[in-house]
Amino acid sequence: MLNGFAYVGYLGRRFAVGRGVFFIRSIFCIILPPYSILFSISDIHMSVNIFFIALDCFIAVIKRKRMFFIVQLVIRHSWKICIFADICHAFLLIIQCLTKKDLVLSYCWYYEIVCAIYFKIHLAFIALCDIFAIALYVASSIAILLSRSTYSCVRKIQIKRQIVVMKQIVLMVLFAVFCQLIPYTFVLITQFFDLNKKNQLQIYMWTIQPIGLSIAPLCRLFSDSKLLSAMKIDNPSPSSVLKSKMKSSSSNHVVLLNLKCKITPK
Repeated sequence: MLNGFAYVGYLGRRFAVGRGVFFIRSIFCIILPPYSILFSISDIHMSVNIFFIALDCFIAVIKRKRMFFIVQLVIRHSWKICIFADICHAFLLIIQCLTKKDLVLSYCWYYEIVCAIYFKIHLAFIALCDIFAIALYVASSIAILLSRSTYSCVRKIQIKRQIVVMKQIVLMVLFAVFCQLIPYTFVLITQFFDLNKKNQLQIYMWTIQPIGLSIAPLCRLFSDSKLLSAMKIDNPSPSSVLKSKMKSSSSNHVVLLNLKCKITPK
């Protein structure tokens, strides 16, 4: 949702600016419209959520009660933590824009608005969250394969349910690797080693993320048979509706014939 609002604001600014490029104060990139804040917040939320999902799967597999309750408590209050982090992030971003004297391009690129150290920390945090999420997911899969024979009957049922859940989030993990981790790691390397001074490759790498955001729900939709069957029930095709009407009319006709046979005099 945050990414959607951010892209709407970004397209609105691009249409308003047009082909002409000029220099503005960085604070105007935050106020009109605030898509720079929305992009950064949505990226952090996505990485943190993927990390919590992988951590929940890992704790459920290794069966540590204390760790399980602690993780569940953190997940329940994660929305409060995210809101607090969003407020702090927006506050720091506004302070940086107010104190920055250099003018930026009217496209309002995020790496131009904030200072270099803050931008590197932002990229490193998101990349580390994705890396730890992938590591936890791989570790939980290995733990299931190694200790499957030692489980009791009840535990085997629980593990089967956990495997179903893990299969459902495979797409999220793949999305974290290909559509978020790769561009962020590439941009982070170029920032640390002062490569790609014209920033053209960075702009092309960022396009991987919206493509992944569009493909991920479609893959999730077409890979889930239950969801597809539920959609078919809610929105039946015209041919199925016609067949059902023909069946109902034929059954009504048969019932009427039977009734006529019963009513006929001796």
